[in-house]
Amino acid sequence: MIKIGIIEDDEIIRQSLVDYFTREAGFEVSLHAASVETFMSTWGKISILTLSCLILAFQVFQELKA
Repeated sequence: MIKIGIIEDDEIIRQSLVDYFTREAGFEVSLHAASVETFMSTWGKISILTLSCLILAFQVFQELKA
């Protein structure tokens, strides 16, 4: 079982990722949060939690020069 943690501030994207990996065989979403601070705070309270993978969803903005 691959245990996944997800950090994404956009609730729709975060919930889509949680739903997707929850339905997939072999994956377990152990923890998900809207911010790194919330994730780390919650992770610290669950001392037995070991993650196989951490997904950080983010956007990269590129400035276009005219």
